[in-house]
Amino acid sequence: MKKKPENQRYRRTRYNSPGRNPLHLGAAPKPMDLSYPKSFPRLLLAGFSLVALPLLTALVHNAVTMAQLAKQSQQAVYQAVRATHGSRVMLEELTIMERSIRQYAVLGDPPLLEGYFLAHRKFQETASRLAALSNNKSDEDLRQRLIDEELSLFQYIAADRKSPAVAEKAKAGFPALFDLAKKIENQGNALIENGAESLEKMAGEAQRRVLWQLLALIPLVLLLVAGFSILITKPIRQIQAVIRRLGEGRFADPIRVDGPRDLEQLGADLEWMRSRLNELEQQKTLFLSQISHELKTPLTALREGAELLAEEAMGALTPPQREVVEILRHNSMRLQRLIENLLRYQSVMLEKSALKVVPTPLRPLIAEAEQAHALALRAKNLKLEVHCPDDSIQADAEKLAVMLDNLLSNAIKFSPPGTAIRIAAQRADDWIQIDVIDEGPGIPGREREQVFKMLYQGGAPHHGRVAGTGLGLAIVREYAAAHGGTAEALDSATGAHLRISLPLRPAAQESP
Repeated sequence: MKKKPENQRYRRTRYNSPGRNPLHLGAAPKPMDLSYPKSFPRLLLAGFSLVALPLLTALVHNAVTMAQLAKQSQQAVYQAVRATHGSRVMLEELTIMERSIRQYAVLGDPPLLEGYFLAHRKFQETASRLAALSNNKSDEDLRQRLIDEELSLFQYIAADRKSPAVAEKAKAGFPALFDLAKKIENQGNALIENGAESLEKMAGEAQRRVLWQLLALIPLVLLLVAGFSILITKPIRQIQAVIRRLGEGRFADPIRVDGPRDLEQLGADLEWMRSRLNELEQQKTLFLSQISHELKTPLTALREGAELLAEEAMGALTPPQREVVEILRHNSMRLQRLIENLLRYQSVMLEKSALKVVPTPLRPLIAEAEQAHALALRAKNLKLEVHCPDDSIQADAEKLAVMLDNLLSNAIKFSPPGTAIRIAAQRADDWIQIDVIDEGPGIPGREREQVFKMLYQGGAPHHGRVAGTGLGLAIVREYAAAHGGTAEALDSATGAHLRISLPLRPAAQESP
């Protein structure tokens, strides 16, 4: 039988998992599909495009406006320069014509009139060019009047060009022509001034339009940016919340991510993972329940046997035997509590925030831990040195006793026979520091953070008869954190140095 590819098996398992959110399985698109593109990159592209579109539109419009303004300015300057130049040329040609006529009138030499006729042709050509530059009716009338009067004077001179007397009479007509030419020149200068004022007005109008466009575009762009920021960050915030929820171990609520289809698919994958984690959590709970039941049966037998021995049902006991039986009885009861707590460590995690804070003396708790491990200390000939003030601290007595018991148990397990274990407590500002130091192999630097993790067991050899479970130091750190404190492994030249630091007054308190 052929093995299916991994991706096919993965997808079948994912979509057939119990607790799968049906919202992710239907073929019909959700309403959000209408507002989101098919992929996250397309959403980003659409957002950038819509934000840039009004800016590009305004830029193109302003560029076209400036180009038109530049073109009009160029045309206005060109016309003004040509009009001014034409007016000056007409004045120069009139001057040449007048001089030629005056010379002919005095000298009577006909060749002198050639200069007059040449200047006349240039005058008429210049006047024709100027007529094409102006659209003003008054300018055209004045120019046409100058052309007509100059032409009339020319016809008068040309009718009898051999008579100096005609030229003498024609001189009187030039002052009027000069006056008309001056007026045309003045009108050209006025045209330049008007053109400059018109350009200035147009430039001011264009500047105001650009300013109003800018004032209108700023809120529009900000609105588009805000809208697309919400659209983009919404699915990301949903994914962050989902990951945080899964990290906290809350698997009950279905997962749904709204957004582009690739992010929705990611939400579907997270929903599949939630379903699998939920299944594993249920399997773990079932396993813990079963193993708890299996462990309680032999433990009950041990407790009943210890109780029978303590009651001397099997015969009288010597004082040393009674001491051993009492230790067995006490530790069997304590073992039952520990098994229930350790096999339900998820409940232990929930109990972290439920502190029953009371004034708690340290010395009795340390003595209680010493008494619980008296047999182990005696079996390995270990010496316990205690340096502790008689003061009390505000703490949960039961959880503090568990921490001390676990620290001492860890030190006994790794201590070579015939060595010493030191327990020291001291105040440091608003904190109490409790150190447990043994003379064992110590904790390598790379393992100092790992030893406080659940089910982690270091590589150092232990000297006890029973291997640890890797839960004791994890519970120490959890209970220390519940008090607002810390648990850490410090550098030590003699062995392992474990320290818990607790505030004298925990922030979270609950009345017993």
